[in-house]
Amino acid sequence: MPSISDIAGATDGAGCEQVLQSGLRSLATGVDLERPDTLRKVVEDLIQDAKFVYVAEGRANAVFQIIPRQGGHQLDGWLLRAPKEVEGTRPHSYEELQRYREQLVGPRVGPRHLVPQLLVSVPSCANKILNSERGLHSRRREPESSIAEGYAMLIQDMNPLPGRGDLGLEFKPKWLAQSPIAPEDAKRCRTCAREAFRNGEKQAEGKKTTPPVCPLGLVDSDPAVVLETIQLLAPDWTPEEQDRLQRAFSSSGIFHKLRDLQVQGDPGDTMFTNPQDEDFGLAMTLRDCTCFVRMPKAADGEVEIKLADVDRKNWESKAEYWQHSHTNLVENGYYHGTETPKMETRCLIERYE
Repeated sequence: MPSISDIAGATDGAGCEQVLQSGLRSLATGVDLERPDTLRKVVEDLIQDAKFVYVAEGRANAVFQIIPRQGGHQLDGWLLRAPKEVEGTRPHSYEELQRYREQLVGPRVGPRHLVPQLLVSVPSCANKILNSERGLHSRRREPESSIAEGYAMLIQDMNPLPGRGDLGLEFKPKWLAQSPIAPEDAKRCRTCAREAFRNGEKQAEGKKTTPPVCPLGLVDSDPAVVLETIQLLAPDWTPEEQDRLQRAFSSSGIFHKLRDLQVQGDPGDTMFTNPQDEDFGLAMTLRDCTCFVRMPKAADGEVEIKLADVDRKNWESKAEYWQHSHTNLVENGYYHGTETPKMETRCLIERYE
């Protein structure tokens, strides 16, 4: 079995290990937690003797809270993300995903911008508990699926810490620059066009819709526009808290970094001509990542801004979907705002015309 250092690498893996080491020292007295194999063994022993609480799941993964049976909170602040086996799909293995994160995403984006995670082995007894817990609480209706055996990811929980009054925010930055193959006279960015299509589907089903937040506002040169975007993302925050978040976004530079990587990796018609290109795959990964914000109540506390869901995309299965989505947005008027019925988007491209 590969060690943490073999798979997690020396960047994000090292940072994750340091966080775990500090939290486990009181539990593992007399144990050399500086050794990656020893640290991994301590964590895996805790997982083997733990209970799990179902949190959520997506198409490819399910997330659980870890509750030690012996009491205490040795892994408090960490979640377990486990891969799903779904009939008809062949996802990348967790070992591949961790290597991709460490060898490509980490060096390009910067490890300090990523939610710490650690690859761990899950014994079959724990796997049975995970499947049982998911079976009791999951509301997803899909073909035959289950939690896969083998590896899982220990992931730092970016939700507000209990009892501190922290603020939390979770959102997807999406496409931070216009698609290079969008119509030249488009009135909407790629994200707003896509959200107009999705809102049309919801409206047809009688579901409530809200105009999307245009992601271009996160990287606009006008601070007032950035602040307006933050106000839409965090409408319940006070003006002082929103101002503080704007300053944190500006000092981190994370969204400009994401935008630059998206543009560099997708300079033309790569979606149709070479979707297996590694840089294009990274661009698509960074167009679907999730941003977590944790803001301490104390005004002088550090605002944490970190990215998750930076898994490698399976271009073999995604390429046709990406191409079809683009064609639909162009041919049915979503880029130009001529779809029927017309959906409200408030896209910045249209505002600046």
